[in-house]
Amino acid sequence: MNIKRKVRPNLTNYDLLELIQEELQQAERRIVRKVVFTVSFGVISIFMLLAFVISAQGGTARDYAAEAMKKAFVAERAVHIIDEASGANILERANTVSNQKTE
Repeated sequence: MNIKRKVRPNLTNYDLLELIQEELQQAERRIVRKVVFTVSFGVISIFMLLAFVISAQGGTARDYAAEAMKKAFVAERAVHIIDEASGANILERANTVSNQKTE
């Protein structure tokens, strides 16, 4: 408790009330400061954890996307090979039909 004025030997109830109110206000300030610090630290910690998880999983997602693209290219190449081997030229006919519909 900080005493800002000289304490008299005969304290009145009003003097005690002022001292207690000052002490309560200081305690409230300390509590509010601690709560604000704790909440801020918690929010920052959550954001840092999310950023870490997202950055750690980014490589895995890229790997999955690259693998899917490779499989798509292999599948497309296989379709072309099958189409050429069968001699049906289904892909060329499909492109011709779709071009005629758009015109």
